[in-house]
Amino acid sequence: MKLWLIKQGIKIGKKHWKKILIAVLALILLGVGGAGYVFMSIMGGVITPLSFGAGVNKGLYNIYTQVESDEGVDWPDMAAYDAFKTNGTFDKIDRNTIQKQTAQKFIYWVTVCDKNGCWKEKRFYTLEEVMKKEGFEEKDINYAIFIQENIVEFLPDAPRVPGSPISPGPGSSGGGPSNPGTPGGSDDPGKVVPIDPEIIKNNQFIWPLPSTGRISSPFGVRIHPVTHVKKTHLGLDIANHSLGKPVIAAADGTVYQTRSAADGNACGNWIRIKHEDGYMTRYCHLQSILVKSGQDVSQGDTIATVGATGRVTGPHLHFEIKFNGTTINPLPFIEKTRPKGR
Repeated sequence: MKLWLIKQGIKIGKKHWKKILIAVLALILLGVGGAGYVFMSIMGGVITPLSFGAGVNKGLYNIYTQVESDEGVDWPDMAAYDAFKTNGTFDKIDRNTIQKQTAQKFIYWVTVCDKNGCWKEKRFYTLEEVMKKEGFEEKDINYAIFIQENIVEFLPDAPRVPGSPISPGPGSSGGGPSNPGTPGGSDDPGKVVPIDPEIIKNNQFIWPLPSTGRISSPFGVRIHPVTHVKKTHLGLDIANHSLGKPVIAAADGTVYQTRSAADGNACGNWIRIKHEDGYMTRYCHLQSILVKSGQDVSQGDTIATVGATGRVTGPHLHFEIKFNGTTINPLPFIEKTRPKGR
């Protein structure tokens, strides 16, 4: 990560040297105390990824997780939104603003009815949906998602995936370091993120598509089969004549979000399940969704069927695991229960 940050710094320096010079002069004239704001204003956010965490309240991670516990909103989504809105400074962000303002942007309510009557249930918008509702352009939305993917790298006291490098920036061709667990990424080619052996030993996560163990596209940098652009593939594609086959929950958890392909998203019909200890799984390109938001599921429960919705070349399951907002290679977590010979 350090090598990549240095390269990014050099690249930014060449492109924005005039702004940097003005910022340096501001530091000299105004002193370090008041220059931070001037520096960020002049730079216009061009080096936000390199300056996160500087002077940030070290208690913010605990506050975000407390609000997540109270409101149910995924804390990396809230933190990424606040980071984007404050240009990485988290200025004036405290428990009150997070709970009463930021969290509420992600919450909506639906009316659910059965033979016994009707009631309200809480649902959650994605970060992308919140940004779209507020009128942000695609480049801003992509940047906010980039922040969300790397939020643990910059929030003091947030648990990190051991050895996880920063992921490629928005619009990256994959030239930067790969995400955690990607062979051939970062400064140490072939490096794989260490995983708690108890997670594997106890089968905390299992293979989500029992009908086949064939991987059609691994986690890591690839040429996208539809767009033909080189970029990091943030999941594991599993397929082998699998259209309509059952998809199961990889671990116990609660359905956090479901989305329909009707909104045009690249993942088509998808499900996101929240698990213990900061883990979250996502299941994409589904034909049918058999669970609803807020539903508790047990490991091995059938939650969907394999489809070809979204941006695909054929039927398959795209499977992701996140740890505290960072997308990591799923394979080491589920390899032990991978079906053999099919």
